[in-house]
Amino acid sequence: MDIEFDKEIFNHYKYAIITGLAAFFIFIFTVFIIIIPLYQTASAKAKEAEAALVLLKETQEKEAVLNNLKSQGDELKKTSELLATALPISNDVGPLFIQLSALIVQNGGKVKGIAGAAGNELVATTTEQITSMVNLNKYTYVLPIEFSSYSKLKTFIDDAKQALRLIEISSITISSSDKEKINATITVVTYTRSK
Repeated sequence: MDIEFDKEIFNHYKYAIITGLAAFFIFIFTVFIIIIPLYQTASAKAKEAEAALVLLKETQEKEAVLNNLKSQGDELKKTSELLATALPISNDVGPLFIQLSALIVQNGGKVKGIAGAAGNELVATTTEQITSMVNLNKYTYVLPIEFSSYSKLKTFIDDAKQALRLIEISSITISSSDKEKINATITVVTYTRSK
């Protein structure tokens, strides 16, 4: 079977053939010149976006860790300030007695005097080493106080337990007076820490 080339049929379909070939070449041109570069650009941008997303996620995780550390730092600072209030570095008795006096007066009491446990001098009676890291000095003071009632004395003791500075009431001697008041001699122990 021989296929003969028929010029008449060719002339009749030559525009369709030329148009088809032109469309094919335009399609190939479009694919290689426009679509493939656009696809490569879009693919590269997608990879950049993915890398940026990973970087953003890492940054957010680092920010969360940083915020957590900052929060812990703030808590440590508050704890340090509380420790400095509870256990001051020096034996500055002024703030201690201002605090005690305020608690006593707030509970209807009256301070009659202050003395160190060894006598009239306000000195440390003992030094104790509680841990190997911190040396604590123990100070003992005797406070003669007059309260209007037993309930006022009890309230003072409860309030002293919640005082900012670490205060220990080691002993209480109670006697009554002629004026229906209660005389109490309270031995107060407080501590300071060495530098």
